[in-house]
Amino acid sequence: MLPLLLLGAAWARDPSCPDLYAANFSALIDDVDMAFANMEVERGIGMVISAEPRIPCLIDVPQQQDVARYALRRAWAAALQMNQGDVDRWLGLAKALDPSLPWPSYVPNGHPIRDQADERPTPVVQALDGEGLVVPDGGGVFLDGRFLTKPQGEPGVPHLLQVGDSSGYMAIAMWQDGLAFPDDLLGPPLDTDPVLPEWYGKPLTPGKSPKPPKPAREKRPWTEPRLTNLERGMGFALVGASLWGSALLARSAYDNHPTDALFVATDVGTVGALASGGVAITFTSLALFGK
Repeated sequence: MLPLLLLGAAWARDPSCPDLYAANFSALIDDVDMAFANMEVERGIGMVISAEPRIPCLIDVPQQQDVARYALRRAWAAALQMNQGDVDRWLGLAKALDPSLPWPSYVPNGHPIRDQADERPTPVVQALDGEGLVVPDGGGVFLDGRFLTKPQGEPGVPHLLQVGDSSGYMAIAMWQDGLAFPDDLLGPPLDTDPVLPEWYGKPLTPGKSPKPPKPAREKRPWTEPRLTNLERGMGFALVGASLWGSALLARSAYDNHPTDALFVATDVGTVGALASGGVAITFTSLALFGK
């Protein structure tokens, strides 16, 4: 298995995506059914279509059955909008996940979509020859709620792709078409099949969902100018420390035997120490933050 850092940022889960739990997704499908059953057709169509871009916001893995239920309702919405291309695509996903999934009661028995579903062949799972998955250590790759050990799926239908890291955070979440896996997710075939991650199936607590890993801080090389400035900063710091020590000694002597010479030595040492300290800070800052 390869580290998650090798996965391209272009395929990362949208950080602006509001968290959506699998339980919310299931409840959403029930709400869509209620809208259609109550003859609120436009509302039902709007709900099921507007849910499509939000589904990749899932922060856990949905049930395969729920993805199939959504696909069947998405096909029904496409039929109501007379979009036969989308009807075929979403029917394909529903049949791939559950060929025996029944139609909701609000879909009329004589509607052509029922015949289209019966006539549409069930898509067959195909694998990408000679390819393996780039799986994060402790993580897993899921397609429509199904755990994948290799890049495979049904061609010609939409799929929900999710890639979780070792903490269960969905680093990649997107709809993909057929077997169009992101290039960064593909690699040489693995010697051993990936195993189901430990976090799979464990309930998530709202407010304590997995978070994206913090990016590693870039290590900056110590160039010659930076080293020179660091040496200068250390040198002025030593001078400042020496002058400060001299000022303290002069002040102590002045307290015991006040003289003009000791007074001047105290002032000169203090001012010189402060000036050297300021110069030391300047050079040290250039060394730490400069080029």
